[in-house]
Amino acid sequence: MKKILLSAFCLIFCLSVFANDDKPKKQASTKKQHRLQARPNVPGTFLIQVGLNSLRNASETFEIGSFGSKTVNLQYLYDIRLFNGKFFLMPGIGLGLEKYKFDNGVTLEYDDNDVEFVDLESAIPNAESFNKSNLAANYLDLPVEVMFATNPSDLNRSFKAAIGFKVGVLYSAHTKIKYREDGETKKIKNKQRFNLNDFRYGVSGRIGIGSMSVFYYQSLTPLFQDGDGPEETEAATFTVGISIAGF
Repeated sequence: MKKILLSAFCLIFCLSVFANDDKPKKQASTKKQHRLQARPNVPGTFLIQVGLNSLRNASETFEIGSFGSKTVNLQYLYDIRLFNGKFFLMPGIGLGLEKYKFDNGVTLEYDDNDVEFVDLESAIPNAESFNKSNLAANYLDLPVEVMFATNPSDLNRSFKAAIGFKVGVLYSAHTKIKYREDGETKKIKNKQRFNLNDFRYGVSGRIGIGSMSVFYYQSLTPLFQDGDGPEETEAATFTVGISIAGF
């Protein structure tokens, strides 16, 4: 995840540099014009979203820690102004990086074709203690939003509200356990899909001012395949967090 975030920030920096270099050097007549010229002239909007995950319809065993269960979304949305008004259609593409921290000393393992919760002591019997156990699920997403802006000519200085829909496909998943053994901190990462749903879709919303907003996402599909998750759970994700527009 750190490599993906670093690549995204590098991409934003490069786009900003090239956009500023391509602009003609003009004398700003007002302070407002100077501020507008200083911004990178890159079409569309790059969003970085950081949120906390929660579950609905989860079993008692499927408990997750609120602050350890996080989502990072990296999205590029192309702004299409509708009828020269205050509404925009914003299709895009992005990555959804989700993490679920197990809060009751378990991990996931396969039992034949079934996925079950297993106590950490059973999974790693020689461990002296356990620091954390989590499940990571990474998605390629196709979001689309309809956004209202009070100042459509300058979105960075506008009140904005948006509703949207997102479809995603799972491209990788793994569990990770961090523990201590023989006086050393060790990690075990198990790269499997654990019967997670290969496809997901859900609804989203954003509201804020300028480049900052609050976002909400509600998955309309279960996290695991129907009847194939641990304890046949029908748990689905919802996320609340902060959204920052990169340009």
